Amino acid sequence: SANFEGAGGAIYIKGDLTINNLEIINSKAFGAGGAVYLAGQSSKFVADNLLITNTSAGRNGGALYVGNKLILTNAKFDNVSSEGNGGAIYVNNANEFKLQNVDIDTAFARGGQGGAGFVRGDVAYFVFENVNVSNSGTEQTSQDTNMGGGAIYVSAKSSNNVTITNSTFTNNVAVSGGSLMLIGGNVALDKVVVSDSNASKGGGAMYANTNKLEINQSAFVNNSAGTNGGALYLNA
Repeated sequence: SANFEGAGGAIYIKGDLTINNLEIINSKAFGAGGAVYLAGQSSKFVADNLLITNTSAGRNGGALYVGNKLILTNAKFDNVSSEGNGGAIYVNNANEFKLQNVDIDTAFARGGQGGAGFVRGDVAYFVFENVNVSNSGTEQTSQDTNMGGGAIYVSAKSSNNVTITNSTFTNNVAVSGGSLMLIGGNVALDKVVVSDSNASKGGGAMYANTNKLEINQSAFVNNSAGTNGGALYLNA
């Protein structure tokens, strides 16, 4: 465990980091990256078998702050939060991004977007495969409709592809897009279930303003919104 007044509650590194079988428990950063902070706009973080529990950040990335490239396999986050964007994960300038077999429970972005994950960049393929997010969210009392994506917030270029497959999003909350807020790109959802999520404004399950949207073999169950789109709010 650690408690650091700057960035990176447990780990701060200038450069790339590849690691297997890492546990970080009870860490806090008053800056960004409650557990791990990778400095530099071209930094890359690759991890397999990662467990992060009880971490927080005073800015972005309650668990992870990564400058550029993120590849996570077999990861679990529990009880993580930020006062900015990305309650668990924050990637601001992505050009490589993949989450595979990732579980996130109880993650909150209290002052921004992406209760569990915030990713923005220019990536040929943003990949979410077997990603499960529950009991997470953003602050719902704000009147700012951009405070969205109770589970995941993605901002992509129009030519990028965003694929979400074999994933579940349960009991998440936000102002817009109770579980998912997807901006830009060509988005494909396949075998995705979004349930019991709420938006205080539009899109109880998902808010999407994308170049293209395909939904296959997916379900939206028991979601609600304060204004429009109890399940889906599509801004074409």
